[in-house]
Amino acid sequence: MKGAIMFSGGGSGKLFAAIGVTYPAGSTVTCTNGSKTLTAKNTSGQWVFAIPEPKALPETWTVTATNGTSTTSQSVSITTEGQNAR
Repeated sequence: MKGAIMFSGGGSGKLFAAIGVTYPAGSTVTCTNGSKTLTAKNTSGQWVFAIPEPKALPETWTVTATNGTSTTSQSVSITTEGQNAR
């Protein structure tokens, strides 16, 4: 599983970040920060999660891919606006 964080700016109710994920096709994928869970709408192997503006930084999201009985997770920390990470 690979991912990247891409920011498109902050503001009230606007998209703050996107977490792009590449994962094994056929897997179900979620992205959670403890209080909110986002789910990929397909199992194609690529998805971009639109992350809403956080209440405070840093904010950690955990991306989890599950295929049958196999599961893998990776934490992604959003620490500052304008961050770009792989």
